[in-house]
Amino acid sequence: MELLMVAFNTAIAFCGETYYTGNRILRADDILNQHEAPVNRERARFYRHPKPGFGTMRERDGDRMTRDFTLEKYSELLRALEVNYRIMGVADYLTSPKDEEFIAVLRHDVDKFPDRAARMALLEKNLGVRSTYYFRWNPKPGNFPKQEILETLRYGHEVGYHYENLSELRDKEKALADFKDKLAVLRKLAPVRTVAMHGAPRVRVRNADMLEGVDLSKYGLLGEPHISPEFADIVYVTDSGRKWTSGAGSVRDTLGKPVEEKVKNTDELIGLVKARKYPRVMVSAGPGGWKG
Repeated sequence: MELLMVAFNTAIAFCGETYYTGNRILRADDILNQHEAPVNRERARFYRHPKPGFGTMRERDGDRMTRDFTLEKYSELLRALEVNYRIMGVADYLTSPKDEEFIAVLRHDVDKFPDRAARMALLEKNLGVRSTYYFRWNPKPGNFPKQEILETLRYGHEVGYHYENLSELRDKEKALADFKDKLAVLRKLAPVRTVAMHGAPRVRVRNADMLEGVDLSKYGLLGEPHISPEFADIVYVTDSGRKWTSGAGSVRDTLGKPVEEKVKNTDELIGLVKARKYPRVMVSAGPGGWKG
């Protein structure tokens, strides 16, 4: 039965203009009409159902089959966070009262697929959530994803720079100069107040080392989560590698305190949120790994 269902869903994805959204079937025009921002048909490719086995992690809970790392599941996580924590972005956290408890800092590192970041930003906006999106510089066209950044701003979110200058140039002085130049380019699109390093898992360089000991205010910045002391006591959980860890997928993607539990899936993370064990948490969810 399950093989037949997979074949059926795949056929839907690639026949004509019909798309599968997880629990119902839509025409391409329906999807485009739902979106608040200007979207073209090329960008609508994001909504096609993924190939079997890619981005559809299935887990059995009794007799119920659930799909993880979907926008539907992400919505469940957001609703749990809203009930049990006050959600905010990185810059808002840095300027909030330090004695407040049960705060969830929500952050997104946009490594690739910026169109998915815009989709996630719209979902959060519709749920009344404000977060921070860190965008990478794309070296091939030589720019930042302008359209998606402007959409993210329009939905009320913070935009920051997801930098990787040190891992690219391997020289701190040259990296800082490049960092300053690219920050100026991004600021033509958005008022950048915070930055966050790219983990660069394939190289033995920690990009945040470039800013260690540097006065960030000279760059007009409030902070960087991986080095700013305000994040030393926060519990950090990230979806790196399509599993919830405290940066275990990369020795360089660490900050604050690790989560004590082994979180197997998003449902278990939701359980931790509802238990309110940790008074301050940072949740890092990369939009590229979440399917619609």
